[in-house]
Amino acid sequence: MEWHSKSKWKHGTPFGDIEVEDIYAYCRRCHRSARPLHGWLGTDAQRWSLVVEEVVVDLAADESCQRAVDKLQRHHPGVEMGRTTALRMFHKHGEHALDFIERKLGEALAEAAREGRREGIVELEVEHDGGMIPVATLESIETPEGQEPEVTLVRGLPKRHKNCRWEEVKLGLV
Repeated sequence: MEWHSKSKWKHGTPFGDIEVEDIYAYCRRCHRSARPLHGWLGTDAQRWSLVVEEVVVDLAADESCQRAVDKLQRHHPGVEMGRTTALRMFHKHGEHALDFIERKLGEALAEAAREGRREGIVELEVEHDGGMIPVATLESIETPEGQEPEVTLVRGLPKRHKNCRWEEVKLGLV
């Protein structure tokens, strides 16, 4: 492989961005490529460190993604992230959690089949939790009869207001 290009790679940490030289190597014969820095650091080309991702997912689980990003910036002044980036991290974490649960259930079913357990279960492990989550709905703004409702500037849709409330949620896993 020969060095093809060299660029700067920004990686976000809780203490702000670090910027390192990222070398890209390419082999013209076998068409393989490599970024040795990523292998040495044990990362992909992701923008954010695992610590930042963990903090964002924790904050987003408790609040909206925008509030999570705002709080992240207050606690770690060098970290600037968009709301949609936090949302993508949150969804990615949820996918990993679902994969984990599916794998564990598959392993448990395979173990039960090996042991010949088919009818009845001796014991069940149950986890149950509850909490309050914010729920928002958009509701039409009442206008006097015969008067046109106000519309938004960009899309020209009738303006609505957000009604926020808290609802109790129960989660059970058997």
